[in-house]
Amino acid sequence: MIVKILSVTVVLACLCLTACSNMYSHEPSSFLRKHVGEYCKVEFRRDALGAAASLPISPTTDEINGAQVVLWGKLLAVEGDGIVVGTSPTPLVEKSLTTYWIPNHAVLLVSFPRQ
Repeated sequence: MIVKILSVTVVLACLCLTACSNMYSHEPSSFLRKHVGEYCKVEFRRDALGAAASLPISPTTDEINGAQVVLWGKLLAVEGDGIVVGTSPTPLVEKSLTTYWIPNHAVLLVSFPRQ
């Protein structure tokens, strides 16, 4: 009897975990997909940069204590678990593009300047 109850409990726990993992699918953002190829500003979560202090920090701040906390570049791809951004010394020199893959959990926001 105890073995039967334990077996049912294990099966139910597995089903719950499967259902929970499906709730958080890694479906790429349709909003971001519309902007692939455009220049953007990626704001990083402050705790991902080691700045998770109790001080209020604006979400659109470019610097904290002289350190850059944003990445400007061209949105190259949107994946289920992150985004790909390419940067160059100047927007017109794409030959020297540096590519970055940024995990979704490190992103605070992505903004697109008006053209």
